[in-house]
Amino acid sequence: MWRRRVLLVAFTAILGHAVAAAAAGCRNDERGAADEHYRQGLAEYRGGRPDAAYPLLLAALTSCPDDPSYRNDFIVAAVGAGHPDMALGIGTPLDSTALPTYVLEALARAARDLHREQVAIRYYDVILAKGENVGASVGRNLALIDAGAAAQAQHELLALTDRYPNRIDILEALGLADEALGEVIPALAAAEQALNLAEPDRLILPFAMTGARQLLEALPPHGTSHAALVTDILDAIRGPGRGGLRQPVMMPVEELSRSELRVLRYLPTNLTRREIAGELSVSQNTVDTHIRRIYAKLGAADRSAAVKRGRELRLLSVGRA
Repeated sequence: MWRRRVLLVAFTAILGHAVAAAAAGCRNDERGAADEHYRQGLAEYRGGRPDAAYPLLLAALTSCPDDPSYRNDFIVAAVGAGHPDMALGIGTPLDSTALPTYVLEALARAARDLHREQVAIRYYDVILAKGENVGASVGRNLALIDAGAAAQAQHELLALTDRYPNRIDILEALGLADEALGEVIPALAAAEQALNLAEPDRLILPFAMTGARQLLEALPPHGTSHAALVTDILDAIRGPGRGGLRQPVMMPVEELSRSELRVLRYLPTNLTRREIAGELSVSQNTVDTHIRRIYAKLGAADRSAAVKRGRELRLLSVGRA
């Protein structure tokens, strides 16, 4: 459905790497300990705990500083753990054209977190030079808004909405551009349209990833049909001590399709696969295929693990079916 910012960034890509990396720059007596730190760091990341993954991946990288897998995955973990300065410190000297897209997305996010919008735009431009990437286009326009170029962002986002009218992240970014230009009514209309799309699956992460807190808080209490969803979103992005996330959780590199998201919504229930198929008016074989893909994309071994990951990634609301 929507995606690729970051977010940020790269949860399943980090898991897809081979744990045994090239031995460049790493002494034999350090390799074993470095590999163990790396494995542990990936396990923490898999569990949605970037704060715990960060020191483990740092230890692996310190032992083997020339290992590209250690370096790339540490950059992603650093952003997720709230250390964008460390991520940029390592990433800036590197040849950006040689970096994987998920690392470029992490570096772009780090630059935005540090209010270095032009640096973020350059990283997004490298991603877009590889081919169309709607998430990177949204991220680039968010950086333009941050840099004071809301009119340019609004123009580009309007063109994107013509091509992708049902992407929540594009609509939210457009609302932010409208808001930055003082166009309050179009901004609120864009937010409401995005909420309309998110409500059936109670999606939260797209709003957290676009930084839509101020826009959603501006919605009149009785001016939205999605008050409960807005409350869930704001709880997720307000930060520690408010029942929310300090930072948006990293997204999987490979997004779930709209059909997969609809199946995911039923996994917290007690419905069987056959019953889910009946609810969605599709065959059980189709549901089986979607569930296999959901497990693969979320790095889950079973239904309960997929639900847990879905909630950690804010693809499902906590405590809701």
